[in-house]
Amino acid sequence: MSIGPIVNLSKMDDSKPEAIPSSDVVLTSLRSNRRLEREKGISELQKLIDKDVLQSDDLDNLKESMLEVLNNPLSTWEEKHGAIMATCLLVKRKNIDDVFVNAIKRLIPELLEHIESRIRIETGELIGLLCCHYGVKIYDELEECIVKGISDTIDRDITSADPDLMMKLGRGDNEEKEERPSSPTAAQIFHDTAGWKTLE
Repeated sequence: MSIGPIVNLSKMDDSKPEAIPSSDVVLTSLRSNRRLEREKGISELQKLIDKDVLQSDDLDNLKESMLEVLNNPLSTWEEKHGAIMATCLLVKRKNIDDVFVNAIKRLIPELLEHIESRIRIETGELIGLLCCHYGVKIYDELEECIVKGISDTIDRDITSADPDLMMKLGRGDNEEKEERPSSPTAAQIFHDTAGWKTLE
């Protein structure tokens, strides 16, 4: 009696294939008010791109959703943050087109002046990625709003700063005034550097 081939069950691959998130799940994560969820959304979006399973329609819907969030004045800063993070990934992976990029460039001046620093920082990252992809012409097109942002915030009314902080700075100035009469005061240094938030 013949015996068939012996199968080594210990070597059988019983691992399940990795679950691929849907684009809807990714969008929900990106719009979360929790940073960990937004980062999870970016990780899931990266999987979709890496495995080349993101359909053209899904990609278009994703970009439209990002623009909708960034254009909507009622969007929370967390939603905008997730949208910019996703846009950075799309630019990095070259999943973009000129229409989308032009729409993003029109939004950048407003995003650079956003009250939330994380929005400004992420927007700076986006500008850098666009420059890597398209060259220095991106900076040339945005130079006016970048320089204006610096010039508008470099001179600040220090009377609006924290009174306790200014009192401490002023007390230190008085103690050193006789020793270094020509040196800038601590309050002046604080004032002169506060406006550089635009360069974050």
